[in-house]
Amino acid sequence: MNPLQHISIRGGKFLIAGLVMLGISVVYLLFFSVPIRNWLDLNTRLVLTKNKLLNMEESLYRREQVEALCKKFEQRILATGTDAEELGFMLKELEAVTRARDIQVKSIRPLPAQWIGNYRKFLVLLQVEGRVHNTLELLYSIDTSPKILTIESIKIQALRAGPNLLSANILISRTSAGSQLQQQYK
Repeated sequence: MNPLQHISIRGGKFLIAGLVMLGISVVYLLFFSVPIRNWLDLNTRLVLTKNKLLNMEESLYRREQVEALCKKFEQRILATGTDAEELGFMLKELEAVTRARDIQVKSIRPLPAQWIGNYRKFLVLLQVEGRVHNTLELLYSIDTSPKILTIESIKIQALRAGPNLLSANILISRTSAGSQLQQQYK
């Protein structure tokens, strides 16, 4: 008894075509799947390596940008003279910043300079009074000063003299590279 006798001729052709396709797929898996899998793995590794290289290139570009910015600001922190001259430059910059704003300076008091590694940190305590808007403009102009002034601390109080008046005690610093001669005497 033939097990395929109840299948029509057309169905038999489809069955034979299916078996041929199954045979071809088995031969394909045996001979061609390993090279294709290896090629896909190689392609994946190539994509990962390309992404790594792109990330490294982007990091290098960012590093070059940071180095360019450092060179730009390096000239601003180089020591130009003695401590008195450096403090004088800082006070002159503060005077220019405060005169540009409509604000009353109560006192400017220099504090002792500090050594931080190879750098010298100059401190000044600035006490000012003025309107809220003018005080905020002063803080912004100190922060964006071309001489790299840094606001270390700030204490703000409202004044009873008027509704929109503030008193501020601002500790401002400027860091500069100390010269070798100055470091011998520290």
